[in-house]
Amino acid sequence: MARANLLKYRDQGVEIEYSIVEEPVENYEAAYKGFDVANSYEPAKISVPVNKTWDDADNQDGVRPESITVHLLADGVEVSSAVVGESDNWQWSFSMLPRFRDEGVEIAYSVTEDAVEGYSTTYDGFNITNTYTPGLTSVSMLKVWDDSDNADEIRPERVVVHLLADDVDTERSIELDAEHKWQGAFGDLPIYRDGGEKIVYSVTEDAVEDYEMAIAGEMESGFVVTNSHEPEEPDEPEPSEPDKPVPPEPDKPTPTTPSKPQEPVAKQSTAPKTGDGLPLSAVALFAGGCALAAAASWMMLRRGTDKSKR
Repeated sequence: MARANLLKYRDQGVEIEYSIVEEPVENYEAAYKGFDVANSYEPAKISVPVNKTWDDADNQDGVRPESITVHLLADGVEVSSAVVGESDNWQWSFSMLPRFRDEGVEIAYSVTEDAVEGYSTTYDGFNITNTYTPGLTSVSMLKVWDDSDNADEIRPERVVVHLLADDVDTERSIELDAEHKWQGAFGDLPIYRDGGEKIVYSVTEDAVEDYEMAIAGEMESGFVVTNSHEPEEPDEPEPSEPDKPVPPEPDKPTPTTPSKPQEPVAKQSTAPKTGDGLPLSAVALFAGGCALAAAASWMMLRRGTDKSKR
């Protein structure tokens, strides 16, 4: 565009120097070369910062990958990608991205990532969170009493068992008693330490007076804690001498007064008599009585003799 009829000189013949300036044009920069004006516009650029968060108990099970692949999408279409790792502090930025497409329509950017095995993924804008629930286990135990069924009646009502992880007290304990059949378990125990090192669990028990303790088993199958006590033997009585037999005393004879022997009767003729003589049967009876009396007297005399000899 030219402008005509302009004065060439000022007063006294000083030549006038003409120049131009343009009204500002929004979002444009003006560049002058003589009377030529160039307006330039730099399309808006943006950056998309990506941040990765791991929710996995600080990689307790050691399953976190060394890197992930993040994809940048513009209006749902992939336009770039990046491999992000721990050396990048799990952060990345897609930069120098056009803000608008043709005719000033703003571009909608989003990100996605390749699936990570064992992890779930959630998105909050350009923040990506990968979540993993560490594996858990449990340790069971059984108490066995080897004390002849509590023969000495000294078995306690309960015992206390402690849980160790790699021989270090976890400050977790449990009481075992008869009500629970002397059984128990520690639950919700992590399987691995940070970085995936497997934890070795074991148990120990508070000392039980007068009992010896032995522990068998392993954490996968459970532990058996045996308390042994040898019952005391009862005291045997000292043997006593048997009583000496006492011979029974002989019966003492009851003293009797010997009957007076009858005077012998003159021997009578055995021939039967007639007239006033005694009958033969009466004579026989009298002779028998005399014989019995004589025999009794002899026996009494003999007993008296035997007694005097004793």
